[in-house]
Amino acid sequence: SILAPVRQGGKWKLFKDDKPFWTTGYEQLWRVIVSEATNGVAAIVAPTFGKWTVVQDDRVWPISIDTMIRDLHYSSDGSCLAAVLKNKGAWTLAVNGRVWDLFADKVFTPCISRDGSVVAVVIERAGSYFLAVNDRVVTGPHGFMASPVINPDAKKILVKGIEKGIYKRRILSLESCLGEVG
Repeated sequence: SILAPVRQGGKWKLFKDDKPFWTTGYEQLWRVIVSEATNGVAAIVAPTFGKWTVVQDDRVWPISIDTMIRDLHYSSDGSCLAAVLKNKGAWTLAVNGRVWDLFADKVFTPCISRDGSVVAVVIERAGSYFLAVNDRVVTGPHGFMASPVINPDAKKILVKGIEKGIYKRRILSLESCLGEVG
């Protein structure tokens, strides 16, 4: 099967092969992704001109973004969907329909634990890099940071970055950084 946005009656709809897959039409619809684990389907949409949100399995998230949603990422098990977005002049994430309180100058590609309980992302603020996990900054500032890696049981995270001109790799316990994970 093929999923594709199709313009019909002045609105964009998601079609599967040659038939409507979602019933709702949008001003714009793009970046369609599919969860390999659940076959869930998500996309970036504009329900009205200039306002962005995410639709997941034909259900619209209860958020309205004024600038843009850059991309979407599912966890391996399909339970978590993260959106990288810019709203009110700053970058952040929305996870499962909730916008993070944390804002930055740049947000990089998030790393999501297999079970969806942990979302980690490198952010940049005023030229310094930080690691944010589940809407909290857990380490930084760094001169540079590479993408984090979450271990399979979602209890530890590998942090790689440059601190005071020295490349360092550290493994952080998520429980000590965040308290109870999840």
